[in-house]
Amino acid sequence: MSQQQPKFQCPVSLADCRRRMHELQNVIQGIELQLSDPNRTDKETRRRLSLTDYKIWRNRALGRMTSAKLEYSFLKEWRRNENIKLSESASKVDPVQRLINEYFALEHKQRQDVLDVILAEGK
Repeated sequence: MSQQQPKFQCPVSLADCRRRMHELQNVIQGIELQLSDPNRTDKETRRRLSLTDYKIWRNRALGRMTSAKLEYSFLKEWRRNENIKLSESASKVDPVQRLINEYFALEHKQRQDVLDVILAEGK
């Protein structure tokens, strides 16, 4: 029987994606740190968990970590696809139009340089 992939909300921007990925990294590291402690204690009684309670807690923590890793992978793939879209749209600029834009930018810079010289001579 195949498992259904969980649905994650798409980020609104690359910055949002990076922020969420950073948060998920912190969550994953926190869970890994907790799992590395074999002497897990109950928050209320401050006593070490029984073997049964420890196994239940550990399975829940592993489930949360798996969910966080799946979302991280989803965001990583989303970021990769967005970067591909950005690079493709940047490469679609007409080379002739790019030359025209560069020509006008250079012409504007030269006019600005001439104005700077004229203004400097007037001082």
